[in-house]
Amino acid sequence: MHRFYLVIRSAGGAGTQRVALDAADSDHALHLAEGRARGADVELWDGNRMLAKMGANMPHVWTVPPTPVGIASVAAGGFERTGKAGDGIAMGQR
Repeated sequence: MHRFYLVIRSAGGAGTQRVALDAADSDHALHLAEGRARGADVELWDGNRMLAKMGANMPHVWTVPPTPVGIASVAAGGFERTGKAGDGIAMGQR
């Protein structure tokens, strides 16, 4: 198991929580994080690297920050990532 962190920002700026998630890999961590989002803005972190974020206004859609390597329609477990280097990449369940 690997330790990931979920940052949860409550609606209306009521507060921020940092929650530890133990998961086998980043795909597993995304699934666990989605279950804890509950209509809040959330970010999934692996150490000091943000892996993805999801806004309360777009549940079930993860946005991946730009990466130095191009990603072309790579299936990751139940998620699909599409984009190219330098783009913010949206991920959603297939």
